[in-house]
Amino acid sequence: MGAIIEAVRTVQPRRFGRPGAIDLAARAARKALKAAGCHPSDVDVVINTGIYRVENIYEPALAPFVQEKIGANIPFSPDAKRGIWSFDLANGSCGFLNALQVVDGLVSSGKLRRGLVVTSDVEPFPGVTEGWEFDPVGGAVLLGPGDRDEGFAAFHFETFAKHSDLFESKMSWIGDGRSRLALRLRTNQAVRLRQDERYASWCAKCAAHALEGFLAQRALSLEELDLIVPSHSPAGFAEEFARAIDACAEQLPAVPPGGPNAHTAGPVLALESVFGSERYARARNVLLVAAGSGVQVSLALYAKNPVSG
Repeated sequence: MGAIIEAVRTVQPRRFGRPGAIDLAARAARKALKAAGCHPSDVDVVINTGIYRVENIYEPALAPFVQEKIGANIPFSPDAKRGIWSFDLANGSCGFLNALQVVDGLVSSGKLRRGLVVTSDVEPFPGVTEGWEFDPVGGAVLLGPGDRDEGFAAFHFETFAKHSDLFESKMSWIGDGRSRLALRLRTNQAVRLRQDERYASWCAKCAAHALEGFLAQRALSLEELDLIVPSHSPAGFAEEFARAIDACAEQLPAVPPGGPNAHTAGPVLALESVFGSERYARARNVLLVAAGSGVQVSLALYAKNPVSG
Protein backbone atom coordinates (compact mmCIF):
# COMPACT_ATOMS: atom_id res chain seq x y z
CA MET A 1 0.00 0.00 0.00
CA GLY A 2 1.10 3.58 -0.58
CA ALA A 3 1.84 6.54 1.67
CA ILE A 4 -0.68 7.62 4.30
CA ILE A 5 -2.09 11.07 5.04
CA GLU A 6 -0.78 12.12 8.44
CA ALA A 7 -2.12 15.67 8.62
CA VAL A 8 -4.00 18.29 6.58
CA ARG A 9 -4.15 22.00 7.36
CA THR A 10 -5.19 25.23 5.66
CA VAL A 11 -4.66 28.82 6.81
CA GLN A 12 -5.90 32.26 5.87
CA PRO A 13 -4.25 35.62 6.52
CA ARG A 14 -4.19 37.03 9.99
CA ARG A 15 -6.42 40.00 10.63
CA PHE A 16 -3.66 42.53 10.09
CA GLY A 17 -0.84 42.40 7.60
CA ARG A 18 -0.46 41.59 3.95
CA PRO A 19 -0.10 37.85 3.28
CA GLY A 20 2.67 36.43 1.13
CA ALA A 21 2.60 33.21 -0.88
CA ILE A 22 5.61 31.79 0.97
CA ASP A 23 4.33 32.85 4.41
CA LEU A 24 0.89 31.26 3.97
CA ALA A 25 2.33 28.00 2.65
CA ALA A 26 4.85 27.87 5.52
CA ARG A 27 2.17 28.58 8.16
CA ALA A 28 0.04 25.73 6.81
CA ALA A 29 3.09 23.46 6.77
CA ARG A 30 3.96 24.23 10.40
CA LYS A 31 0.38 23.53 11.47
CA ALA A 32 0.36 20.20 9.64
CA LEU A 33 3.67 19.18 11.22
CA LYS A 34 2.41 20.14 14.68
CA ALA A 35 -0.83 18.21 14.17
CA ALA A 36 1.15 15.10 13.23
CA GLY A 37 3.64 15.52 16.07
CA CYS A 38 6.53 15.75 13.60
CA HIS A 39 9.63 17.92 13.59
CA PRO A 40 10.55 19.78 10.38
CA SER A 41 13.72 17.69 10.18
CA ASP A 42 11.50 14.60 9.74
CA VAL A 43 10.55 15.83 6.26
CA ASP A 44 12.49 14.48 3.28
CA VAL A 45 10.80 16.35 0.43
CA VAL A 46 8.82 19.60 0.10
CA ILE A 47 6.75 20.21 -3.04
CA ASN A 48 5.04 23.54 -3.67
CA THR A 49 2.07 23.52 -6.08
CA GLY A 50 1.09 27.19 -5.85
CA ILE A 51 1.23 28.98 -9.20
CA TYR A 52 0.88 32.63 -8.09
CA ARG A 53 4.28 34.05 -7.32
CA VAL A 54 5.47 37.02 -5.31
CA GLU A 55 5.48 39.98 -7.73
CA ASN A 56 5.16 37.49 -10.63
CA ILE A 57 8.75 36.29 -10.22
CA TYR A 58 8.94 32.80 -11.72
CA GLU A 59 12.45 31.90 -10.65
CA PRO A 60 13.71 30.58 -8.33
CA ALA A 61 11.28 27.94 -7.04
CA LEU A 62 9.29 28.82 -3.91
CA ALA A 63 9.56 25.38 -2.25
CA PRO A 64 13.11 25.98 -0.95
CA PHE A 65 11.92 29.21 0.68
CA VAL A 66 9.08 27.32 2.40
CA GLN A 67 11.62 24.72 3.50
CA GLU A 68 13.75 27.48 4.99
CA LYS A 69 10.76 29.13 6.69
CA ILE A 70 9.78 25.94 8.52
CA GLY A 71 13.39 25.08 9.39
CA ALA A 72 13.53 21.74 7.60
CA ASN A 73 17.15 20.48 7.62
CA ILE A 74 18.61 23.98 7.89
CA PRO A 75 21.52 24.66 7.69
CA PHE A 76 22.69 22.25 5.01
CA SER A 77 25.78 20.26 5.82
CA PRO A 78 27.79 18.32 3.19
CA ASP A 79 28.50 15.72 5.87
CA ALA A 80 24.83 15.16 6.69
CA LYS A 81 23.65 11.56 6.30
CA ARG A 82 20.34 12.72 4.85
CA GLY A 83 19.23 15.84 3.03
CA ILE A 84 15.96 17.18 1.67
CA TRP A 85 14.49 17.82 -1.74
CA SER A 86 12.37 20.88 -2.42
CA PHE A 87 10.89 21.89 -5.75
CA ASP A 88 7.79 23.37 -7.41
CA LEU A 89 5.17 21.47 -9.40
CA ALA A 90 2.85 23.83 -11.27
CA ASN A 91 -0.40 22.43 -12.66
CA GLY A 92 -3.18 24.66 -11.37
CA SER A 93 -6.02 23.02 -9.44
CA CYS A 94 -4.74 19.53 -10.29
CA GLY A 95 -1.18 20.20 -9.15
CA PHE A 96 -1.85 19.16 -5.57
CA LEU A 97 -2.95 15.64 -6.54
CA ASN A 98 -0.01 15.42 -8.96
CA ALA A 99 2.32 16.18 -6.05
CA LEU A 100 0.60 13.65 -3.81
CA GLN A 101 1.34 10.99 -6.42
CA VAL A 102 5.01 12.03 -6.57
CA VAL A 103 5.41 11.87 -2.79
CA ASP A 104 3.46 8.61 -2.64
CA GLY A 105 5.89 7.05 -5.12
CA LEU A 106 8.94 8.30 -3.23
CA VAL A 107 7.65 7.12 0.15
CA SER A 108 6.38 3.80 -1.20
CA SER A 109 9.79 3.08 -2.72
CA GLY A 110 11.34 3.25 0.74
CA LYS A 111 13.84 5.91 -0.36
CA LEU A 112 12.11 8.67 1.61
CA ARG A 113 10.05 8.57 4.77
CA ARG A 114 7.94 11.74 4.80
CA GLY A 115 6.87 14.33 2.29
CA LEU A 116 5.15 17.70 2.59
CA VAL A 117 2.98 19.15 -0.18
CA VAL A 118 2.16 22.84 0.18
CA THR A 119 0.36 25.50 -1.82
CA SER A 120 -0.98 29.04 -1.54
CA ASP A 121 -3.19 31.40 -3.51
CA VAL A 122 -2.10 35.00 -3.07
CA GLU A 123 -2.54 37.78 -5.63
CA PRO A 124 0.98 38.63 -6.89
CA PHE A 125 0.30 42.39 -7.10
CA PRO A 126 -2.85 43.32 -5.12
CA GLY A 127 -5.28 45.27 -7.25
CA VAL A 128 -3.32 44.73 -10.46
CA THR A 129 -4.28 41.21 -11.52
CA GLU A 130 -7.20 41.23 -13.93
CA GLY A 131 -10.03 38.80 -13.19
CA TRP A 132 -8.72 37.88 -9.72
CA GLU A 133 -11.55 36.41 -7.62
CA PHE A 134 -9.63 34.12 -5.26
CA ASP A 135 -9.25 34.50 -1.51
CA PRO A 136 -5.75 34.15 0.00
CA VAL A 137 -5.41 30.58 1.31
CA GLY A 138 -2.45 28.37 2.20
CA GLY A 139 -2.60 24.60 2.49
CA ALA A 140 -0.40 21.66 3.42
CA VAL A 141 -0.65 17.87 3.52
CA LEU A 142 1.91 15.70 5.31
CA LEU A 143 2.40 12.17 3.97
CA GLY A 144 4.20 9.38 5.78
CA PRO A 145 4.95 5.66 5.45
CA GLY A 146 1.88 3.47 5.11
CA ASP A 147 1.13 -0.16 5.73
CA ARG A 148 -0.83 -2.87 3.93
CA ASP A 149 -4.13 -1.65 5.39
CA GLU A 150 -4.01 2.06 4.49
CA GLY A 151 -2.56 4.36 1.87
CA PHE A 152 -2.98 5.63 -1.68
CA ALA A 153 -4.09 2.79 -3.94
CA ALA A 154 -4.38 4.43 -7.37
CA PHE A 155 -4.17 7.73 -9.26
CA HIS A 156 -5.75 8.75 -12.53
CA PHE A 157 -5.18 11.86 -14.67
CA GLU A 158 -7.07 12.78 -17.81
CA THR A 159 -7.23 15.86 -20.06
CA PHE A 160 -10.19 17.06 -22.14
CA ALA A 161 -8.39 19.49 -24.43
CA LYS A 162 -11.47 20.64 -26.36
CA HIS A 163 -12.45 22.68 -23.30
CA SER A 164 -9.04 24.30 -22.84
CA ASP A 165 -10.36 27.80 -23.58
CA LEU A 166 -12.77 27.87 -20.61
CA PHE A 167 -10.10 29.08 -18.18
CA GLU A 168 -7.09 31.11 -19.23
CA SER A 169 -4.28 32.67 -17.25
CA LYS A 170 -1.49 34.60 -18.88
CA MET A 171 1.12 37.26 -18.23
CA SER A 172 0.69 40.50 -20.18
CA TRP A 173 2.50 43.81 -20.46
CA ILE A 174 0.73 46.80 -18.95
CA GLY A 175 3.09 49.49 -20.23
CA ASP A 176 6.76 50.10 -20.85
CA GLY A 177 9.20 50.53 -17.98
CA ARG A 178 8.91 54.33 -17.98
CA SER A 179 5.13 54.65 -18.15
CA ARG A 180 3.34 56.30 -15.20
CA LEU A 181 1.44 53.11 -14.48
CA ALA A 182 4.59 50.99 -14.48
CA LEU A 183 6.39 53.45 -12.19
CA ARG A 184 3.47 53.62 -9.77
CA LEU A 185 3.08 49.82 -9.57
CA ARG A 186 6.82 49.13 -9.75
CA THR A 187 6.07 46.57 -12.48
CA ASN A 188 5.16 46.55 -16.14
CA GLN A 189 3.49 43.16 -16.23
CA ALA A 190 0.35 41.65 -14.78
CA VAL A 191 -1.50 38.33 -14.69
CA ARG A 192 -4.79 38.27 -16.56
CA LEU A 193 -7.37 35.61 -15.69
CA ARG A 194 -10.46 34.76 -17.72
CA GLN A 195 -12.98 32.16 -16.59
CA ASP A 196 -15.98 31.18 -18.71
CA GLU A 197 -19.30 30.90 -16.88
CA ARG A 198 -19.53 27.27 -18.08
CA TYR A 199 -16.14 26.34 -16.65
CA ALA A 200 -17.27 24.69 -13.38
CA SER A 201 -20.04 22.81 -15.16
CA TRP A 202 -17.71 21.36 -17.77
CA CYS A 203 -15.13 20.50 -15.12
CA ALA A 204 -17.83 18.48 -13.37
CA LYS A 205 -18.92 16.72 -16.56
CA CYS A 206 -15.34 15.84 -17.48
CA ALA A 207 -14.63 14.62 -13.94
CA ALA A 208 -17.75 12.40 -14.02
CA HIS A 209 -16.62 10.92 -17.35
CA ALA A 210 -13.09 10.30 -16.03
CA LEU A 211 -14.48 8.69 -12.89
CA GLU A 212 -16.61 6.28 -14.92
CA GLY A 213 -13.56 5.05 -16.81
CA PHE A 214 -11.43 4.91 -13.67
CA LEU A 215 -13.97 2.75 -11.84
CA ALA A 216 -14.24 0.40 -14.80
CA GLN A 217 -10.45 -0.01 -14.92
CA ARG A 218 -10.36 -0.79 -11.21
CA ALA A 219 -13.40 -3.09 -11.32
CA LEU A 220 -15.09 -0.89 -8.73
CA SER A 221 -18.64 0.38 -8.53
CA LEU A 222 -19.66 3.89 -7.47
CA GLU A 223 -21.34 2.36 -4.41
CA GLU A 224 -17.98 1.00 -3.21
CA LEU A 225 -16.68 4.54 -2.72
CA ASP A 226 -17.56 5.37 0.88
CA LEU A 227 -16.47 9.00 0.70
CA ILE A 228 -16.00 11.17 -2.39
CA VAL A 229 -14.16 14.45 -1.77
CA PRO A 230 -14.42 16.90 -4.72
CA SER A 231 -12.20 19.97 -4.70
CA HIS A 232 -13.58 23.32 -3.52
CA SER A 233 -12.27 24.86 -6.74
CA PRO A 234 -13.45 26.03 -9.14
CA ALA A 235 -16.36 27.61 -7.29
CA GLY A 236 -19.46 25.48 -7.78
CA PHE A 237 -17.53 22.42 -9.00
CA ALA A 238 -18.31 20.22 -5.98
CA GLU A 239 -22.06 20.79 -6.28
CA GLU A 240 -22.04 20.30 -10.07
CA PHE A 241 -19.97 17.12 -9.73
CA ALA A 242 -22.36 15.69 -7.13
CA ARG A 243 -25.25 16.13 -9.57
CA ALA A 244 -23.24 14.73 -12.49
CA ILE A 245 -22.41 11.41 -10.81
CA ASP A 246 -25.73 11.03 -8.97
CA ALA A 247 -24.06 9.71 -5.81
CA CYS A 248 -25.97 9.24 -2.59
CA ALA A 249 -25.81 11.97 0.04
CA GLU A 250 -23.79 9.76 2.42
CA GLN A 251 -20.91 9.60 -0.07
CA LEU A 252 -20.42 13.33 -0.57
CA PRO A 253 -19.57 15.89 2.13
CA ALA A 254 -21.44 19.16 2.09
CA VAL A 255 -19.48 22.22 1.00
CA PRO A 256 -19.41 24.67 3.95
CA PRO A 257 -21.29 27.86 3.01
CA GLY A 258 -19.31 31.06 2.92
CA GLY A 259 -15.96 29.31 2.64
CA PRO A 260 -12.96 30.82 0.87
CA ASN A 261 -12.84 30.86 -2.91
CA ALA A 262 -9.52 29.15 -3.56
CA HIS A 263 -7.68 27.94 -6.65
CA THR A 264 -4.71 25.62 -6.11
CA ALA A 265 -5.69 25.21 -2.45
CA GLY A 266 -9.17 23.95 -3.37
CA PRO A 267 -8.34 20.22 -2.98
CA VAL A 268 -6.72 20.85 0.42
CA LEU A 269 -9.76 22.76 1.71
CA ALA A 270 -11.97 19.86 0.65
CA LEU A 271 -9.77 17.24 2.30
CA GLU A 272 -9.44 19.23 5.52
CA SER A 273 -13.23 19.55 5.74
CA VAL A 274 -13.56 15.77 6.18
CA PHE A 275 -10.20 14.72 7.62
CA GLY A 276 -10.65 13.64 11.22
CA SER A 277 -14.45 13.42 10.91
CA GLU A 278 -16.46 10.34 11.85
CA ARG A 279 -17.39 9.83 8.20
CA TYR A 280 -13.74 9.78 7.23
CA ALA A 281 -12.86 7.43 10.09
CA ARG A 282 -15.53 4.93 9.03
CA ALA A 283 -14.74 5.04 5.31
CA ARG A 284 -12.87 2.24 3.56
CA ASN A 285 -12.45 3.80 0.10
CA VAL A 286 -11.97 7.57 -0.14
CA LEU A 287 -11.77 9.28 -3.53
CA LEU A 288 -10.17 12.71 -3.96
CA VAL A 289 -11.30 14.60 -7.07
CA ALA A 290 -9.82 17.75 -8.62
CA ALA A 291 -10.42 19.49 -11.93
CA GLY A 292 -8.80 22.49 -13.54
CA SER A 293 -7.76 24.27 -16.70
CA GLY A 294 -7.21 22.02 -19.66
CA VAL A 295 -9.83 20.75 -18.73
CA GLN A 296 -7.78 18.39 -16.57
CA VAL A 297 -9.16 15.87 -14.09
CA SER A 298 -7.19 14.28 -11.24
CA LEU A 299 -8.42 11.34 -9.16
CA ALA A 300 -6.76 9.73 -6.15
CA LEU A 301 -8.12 6.58 -4.49
CA TYR A 302 -7.18 6.31 -0.84
CA ALA A 303 -7.81 2.98 0.91
CA LYS A 304 -8.32 2.87 4.67
CA ASN A 305 -8.82 0.41 7.44
CA PRO A 306 -12.10 1.85 8.76
CA VAL A 307 -12.92 2.33 12.41
CA SER A 308 -15.76 0.01 13.39
CA GLY A 309 -18.48 0.61 15.90
